[in-house]
Amino acid sequence: MIKKALLALAISGTMLSAQAAVVVNEGFDNISTLAASGWTLLNASTPVGIGGLLQGNADVFPAQSGAANSFLNAGYLSAADGGTINDWIVTPEFSALYGATVTFWLRGEVLDNYIDTITYGFNDGSTTLSSFVQSQVMTATDTWTQITATVAAGSAATHFAINYAGAYDAINYIGIDSLVINVNEATGDVPEPASLAILAAGLIGMGAARRRKNKQA
Repeated sequence: MIKKALLALAISGTMLSAQAAVVVNEGFDNISTLAASGWTLLNASTPVGIGGLLQGNADVFPAQSGAANSFLNAGYLSAADGGTINDWIVTPEFSALYGATVTFWLRGEVLDNYIDTITYGFNDGSTTLSSFVQSQVMTATDTWTQITATVAAGSAATHFAINYAGAYDAINYIGIDSLVINVNEATGDVPEPASLAILAAGLIGMGAARRRKNKQA
């Protein structure tokens, strides 16, 4: 009886975090509006060139969805000739208390002798670039490819970032499109810790009383 009750409690706790909700759905139709929505687009290249993170260029390739130029692009012109490209795309803050999933699409303009690579990952809500754990690496191809990143439950405030970096003479051009963030949410009222403690104590007490009764029989 006690084991069944404890099992039911554990299952109900698991079920509380089973529902996902979309908190960001960005198609990059107009990147000039991103800052007002909490996004950060940063060109930290050295020395800075004449380019950066720009609206997509349909003459290079069309967007993954929507209007032909509705994607975000970055390229070698982010740095001056001979410099180092270091572009950052940082999402608005969101909660990963129950875990979260980010999907986005990546494409490159593939040319001989150039390789376009991104790294991506999450942080703990800090605004510093050094706080991101960039553990995932992806090389752009000449077709749109969907990428999925997940973060485990734990942080009530986090950001997701994509970093495009490399030497001016080694990289060329990438596009980012259709970025969606799904966060896991509780499906019902989460019991307060005190309530859970009282329930657990009651179940333990029931078990102790049952053992004493069996000994007296």
